[in-house]
Amino acid sequence: MDSIEPILTSFKNIPTEAELSYFFFCSVFGLLTSLFIFWKFTRICITLIALFLFPRLFKPSGRMPWIDYTQESTDWDLLPAWLHNLQQRPMAFRWKLFHKYSTMKYVDVVESYLAASGETDILTLGAGSGSLYPYMLDLMKDHGWRNVTVMLSDIHPDPEAYAKISAQYEQITYEAKSVDAFKLESDKRLRMVSATFHHFPPKFASQLFQSAVEDEAPIFIMDGGSSRFFTVFLPMFHTFLYPASYLYWLGDPIRLITPPLAIPLHMYDGFGSGLRFYDCEDISNLLKGIPNVEKFQWYTFCGTLNTIVLGHPNHIPRLDLTHIGKPFINPLSSAQNANPGKQEL
Repeated sequence: MDSIEPILTSFKNIPTEAELSYFFFCSVFGLLTSLFIFWKFTRICITLIALFLFPRLFKPSGRMPWIDYTQESTDWDLLPAWLHNLQQRPMAFRWKLFHKYSTMKYVDVVESYLAASGETDILTLGAGSGSLYPYMLDLMKDHGWRNVTVMLSDIHPDPEAYAKISAQYEQITYEAKSVDAFKLESDKRLRMVSATFHHFPPKFASQLFQSAVEDEAPIFIMDGGSSRFFTVFLPMFHTFLYPASYLYWLGDPIRLITPPLAIPLHMYDGFGSGLRFYDCEDISNLLKGIPNVEKFQWYTFCGTLNTIVLGHPNHIPRLDLTHIGKPFINPLSSAQNANPGKQEL
């Protein structure tokens, strides 16, 4: 077990050949387990897919109007810490998978803004237990960005998890105290919200943009895509995530005995998330009515797997993002507000 321990505790994005081999093994194990589940319970899985897809037949993309009457399990105030951890580990494995095997174009957008602005400091909001930021920095390092710093913060911070990440990444610091995203008047760093924006109801999300405009601070959002495919894919993907993440973080007895509880919770959260993601029309509506919103340059991309939003003060010239290969639009354009870009469904 001693030889495996560094693999199980490291946040590093496959720093060694041994970790790459073990990570690949865990991924294959999760895939085979999922295929077995679909093979043995085909009718149940098809029924679940049909149920997940049903709401999207009425609204193909965007945030469902009624979804704010529900909450994901990780938003429950009474959720025990051990169950919260049980839910977060598969999420960490998911982001590790995506950053290893996908292009993650959002990183290119962040790099483009930093290059144009000359800034290198990022303040994260809603960082949870660390989110995807370690993996983002690994990718940026591969791209030659070695001087970027990230501060983790949350209104409900996890200082213990932050400290473990910070110990392995000298570029990552953290705020152990609660950080209110609406009380950052003097902070001009790039504000970054990754994979949590869908947790914010529309009023809160609009206030987040308004706060950035009032403080003249750039803001970047990266979240899941709003599409029929993703609404089905995300909850079903958790049948893969749970066994893969258990094997990757081997040795957790709670994780071993709670699949009957954890997997349905993950599927419920995945389904709820899929109906919460904002699309480009939603982003346009969130920005409408914000005083002085035109003093910012705005960019949005809404695709099958992710939604990206960037806003920065006008003193930085509008960025040319054509090299990224994604169709970014200006959500403030009246023509685009009428038809804010074709959604990938």
